[in-house]
Amino acid sequence: MLATFHDATAADYPEIARLFPELATGDPVPTREGWLQDFAPTTFLARSGGAVVGYAFYRVLSAVGYVANVVVDPGQRGRGFGKGIMGELARRFRAAGAVEWCLNVKPDNTAAIALYRSVGMRHAHDSVVLRLSWEQVERLPVQRGTAAREIRPNEDERVRVAFALLDGKLAELRLHAERRTLGLFDGDEPRGVAGLNLAFAPGVMGAFPFRVARIELSRNLFDAMRACGGPEHVRVQAVVEDDAPLVDYLLAVGAGVHLKVEHHRGLVPAGS
Repeated sequence: MLATFHDATAADYPEIARLFPELATGDPVPTREGWLQDFAPTTFLARSGGAVVGYAFYRVLSAVGYVANVVVDPGQRGRGFGKGIMGELARRFRAAGAVEWCLNVKPDNTAAIALYRSVGMRHAHDSVVLRLSWEQVERLPVQRGTAAREIRPNEDERVRVAFALLDGKLAELRLHAERRTLGLFDGDEPRGVAGLNLAFAPGVMGAFPFRVARIELSRNLFDAMRACGGPEHVRVQAVVEDDAPLVDYLLAVGAGVHLKVEHHRGLVPAGS
């Protein structure tokens, strides 16, 4: 089934708000203002017969295309619209110079995983989204010898290499007023990184990525994050990627599992 695609406009927000919950991540629907600022510039909608049948939200990070959302209307599934949306994403990534693409998907979403495999993506690693109260964070020991501060643009490459971040991720975070690029340093050496979202959800401070050189440095990074927030931030959410020891370390103090996802990636397919 063929679909047409168009860049999102302010008038499309009601359709996004209708379809966003289909992601089933437990995250709140973005506000209209937040969506227009942060999401709409790289969102497109799919239409068929005049009706919106799906949408995609994406980022281009240097040579990697990051697929943040792919949603097909539940009543329109099984008609090829998902494959069409992935084809449009690949076209846009190629035009932007991206040679790889990646995304996160829930492990039980077998239909989506089959779709992503059909366009050349493969499972790369597992991630766990954890939530903690500050009381739980305080059960972790504090380590000496590190200091936390905003990461300077001229330090991006050093931090990226140290923590295997996507090229351009830190620069992309700086485009948003409510976000922070927080680093944990021992002298000039990076020992932790957190991409903060201070407006993630009511009462919750988000951190993606959240990475430390040693799991014992988690408390230091969490404390630095807390200092960036306010009294309204009573919990913290950390996305822990490909680090089972860190997940176990945080579960031991009572962290709750909010979501489990698989990271899939591959080469952007050539155009026809």
